[in-house]
Amino acid sequence: MADAKQTPAIANQLVVQKGTPAPPPSGALAIITNDGTTPLLQQSDGSTSSLGGGSGITALTGDVTAAGTGSVAATLANLPSSVLKALLATMSGPGFLYFAADGTPSKASFYRLAPGADLGDADANISPFVDKASQYVIGASAPLTANRTYTLQNTSAIAGSLLGARIIRKDTGAFNAIIKNSLGSTVITLGPASGSTYQYLDVYYNGTTFAANTGGYVQNT
Repeated sequence: MADAKQTPAIANQLVVQKGTPAPPPSGALAIITNDGTTPLLQQSDGSTSSLGGGSGITALTGDVTAAGTGSVAATLANLPSSVLKALLATMSGPGFLYFAADGTPSKASFYRLAPGADLGDADANISPFVDKASQYVIGASAPLTANRTYTLQNTSAIAGSLLGARIIRKDTGAFNAIIKNSLGSTVITLGPASGSTYQYLDVYYNGTTFAANTGGYVQNT
């Protein structure tokens, strides 16, 4: 007797097809595409539905905005007061956060209003945005023994920031402290302190280099 021809079971089968074929047998499902791109799930009664439904997140609104499915970039549209308070709680000493014009954080920088390194009796660079400091002193411990050049560096500088730097000349030596910008131009020459006063210079970053803001003489302390 010839062997009986075996018919495979079709229940719980998933058939992947292209085009508009006949519906799958009862108990089976088929994934089809009518346009070669969009997959559809076809039931045995011929009905179709979008594969994966449509319940996924397609956009974020509010303090954080984003659009699209899958992995997309998000933008911090607003900084909630609770987040700001949490940030401030982690910071020590007086200072300020720098924000862009639209209110969003720019470079997430906190700048403390505090002294930077005392500048010694040698040529040196000054980098306020790297140091996140606002005051430098020349001749704090000993007078200059020759004319010295101190060059303001633009590294990490943010145009329009309120952060500047104050450079103070405290010693009463006979030599000059020459303050230059990153272009090599002299911003000011600070002479030695005279009597009970010392000379200072406030600078700010103008988008290209550091420039003089204000300056003058103040009481020596």
